[in-house]
Amino acid sequence: MTKARNIANLLDASGDVVTAALDNAGGGMTGGGTDKLFLEANQTSTESFTVGATTNAMSIGKMTVASGDTITVTSGGRWVIV
Repeated sequence: MTKARNIANLLDASGDVVTAALDNAGGGMTGGGTDKLFLEANQTSTESFTVGATTNAMSIGKMTVASGDTITVTSGGRWVIV
């Protein structure tokens, strides 16, 4: 859950990206040398996750929720798939 929680911290309350949070994102920023060019994320869930009522979450690209896993978005929370 740590990675998913870190990704949820990438957006502020208005849905804008918090650029300062990108350095600590769950998938990590990677690139050549010290460049930070890409944010990587898994395509398939490995556990259930709940987006809290006062948080936002973001998934990138194709997202598959594995059999037996659930993604719950609590009322007031937001999950965006880009």
